[in-house]
Amino acid sequence: MNRLTGYMILFLIMVIAMMQGSYAQSGFYVPKSAKIFFIGDSATIFNNVINYGQLGVGKNATLNFKGLTWENDIDALITDESNFGNGVTGQGGLIRFLIPDEFLPLTVAQQQRVIGGYNPVSRMGAMFANVQISNRWGVRMDMGSMKIRNQLDFRSGHIYTDDYTLVVGHHNPGKITGYNEQRFVVTGNRNSTGNLLREGLSRKDGAVSFPVGSTVTGYAPATIYLRSDNPDDFYARVSDTVWSNAVSGGNINSKSVNKTWQIGKILRPGVDDVEVNMQHQLGEEGIDFSKHRLFSYVSQYRNSAWDTALFKIAPTSPGSITTGTPVSNAATNSRTFFGGVSAQSYYTKFSYPFADSIRNNLWASGFRLNAAFCKIIWTTRPEVNIRYFVVQRRLANQSGWTNIDSVLSQAINGYSFSYLNYSINDPNNFNGMSFYRIVMVDYQGGRAYSEIIEIDGQSQPKRFALWPNPSTGRFMISIDKLQRIKTLVIWNALGQKYREVDVQDKELVEMFIFTPGTYVVGFISAGKIVETKRVVITGW
Repeated sequence: MNRLTGYMILFLIMVIAMMQGSYAQSGFYVPKSAKIFFIGDSATIFNNVINYGQLGVGKNATLNFKGLTWENDIDALITDESNFGNGVTGQGGLIRFLIPDEFLPLTVAQQQRVIGGYNPVSRMGAMFANVQISNRWGVRMDMGSMKIRNQLDFRSGHIYTDDYTLVVGHHNPGKITGYNEQRFVVTGNRNSTGNLLREGLSRKDGAVSFPVGSTVTGYAPATIYLRSDNPDDFYARVSDTVWSNAVSGGNINSKSVNKTWQIGKILRPGVDDVEVNMQHQLGEEGIDFSKHRLFSYVSQYRNSAWDTALFKIAPTSPGSITTGTPVSNAATNSRTFFGGVSAQSYYTKFSYPFADSIRNNLWASGFRLNAAFCKIIWTTRPEVNIRYFVVQRRLANQSGWTNIDSVLSQAINGYSFSYLNYSINDPNNFNGMSFYRIVMVDYQGGRAYSEIIEIDGQSQPKRFALWPNPSTGRFMISIDKLQRIKTLVIWNALGQKYREVDVQDKELVEMFIFTPGTYVVGFISAGKIVETKRVVITGW
């Protein structure tokens, strides 16, 4: 007799014992010394499950649970087919949570309860292999956390975490399937309580979904994309209401979307680039948010305030964080944080009025080419409903601005979400200071202005320009083509080479540095440093 056959016989013996009226423990009871294994096919348990021993479900088996409470002791095991039925490294079978009594009236609630027996801090305890939720009343976690090693599948109903952690995956994110706006993980409305945690995210996993909601009608999922090959664990939860101090202060829902997301990076907090994508329901947009939703962004609470993102664009609809049909009444916003996701970070969404937003999405600079011309350069990202630009100039001996040129937008139909670069050469031989600014004009006649550019009247032209400075991470470098610059070299504050870029006589170069600090940019021609410029990176 092999071991699996022995376990099955033991299972039958225990079922017979319970049927004959064992009153020591009610329900389907697995004592500490017992081993039960379901090899294949399907079986149904109609009573509560109390697992203090070893309950196994092989990869070819489906175990239907129609009791009200499933309880695992922290020392219990839910084994699979590995190691002759004693292991927890295999595929494992499926445990389905079903409505206990389908013949009861709909007015009778039949929510099931799980005492998972898992400790996410010590990473010890019982672990389910695969779980399916097929109970419209849902499953509520109680008296502890719960872990599912491989797959969580939603068919009907929700999982309610209450004050506990639902872990999915084991050294990898595992799989969550079947989720949509009708079935997902409900994390509740209390701050810093229950959450969904997924293990071992890394670059190869792409955007990993966290299908969470604050209530059964408050579906507000997120995806997390870790742009690193070093795996890390992340958790997410969401609650209603946006507070001025993240978890306290004044209610600022009118400026936001009535949702505060909490995301944590567990193993290596505060490092790596992380892209987050968050989905909200259109009906929860506050009145001020809705007015300016074309310029919305994901905001992180840090340094005792909600921050402002560099790029602001309209939310993307329909909502795409679902395994079903895209959610027509939802929209998503994304943002990449460069080393900014801590072990406990708070996020929401805001929007800005047109003029304020455009200024943050328009960068302008200029320099004197020679005694007769000045060069004006500007960059945009994004452009939303933009028709054209006006370049204005004011000389030091003038009191007003003069329109000197207009340039049509390069954006198709006024919309672009990529960087667009513009420039003009302005005939200007004025010996004193010259001031320039860019006016951005939309299709409705709305106007927004760039920062003012100052250019001196010296006859000696500036060979190189770098802007904006300080910079959040992206900056532009213009190069006088007569200098024949072949290479740009960037050194950090310690004098260590940070990056070397082959420019090959380009006149305009886009650069990125995402680690805050002070850097020196060297312009190299014929193997020699022609000039250096300092740039300060503040970070996003």
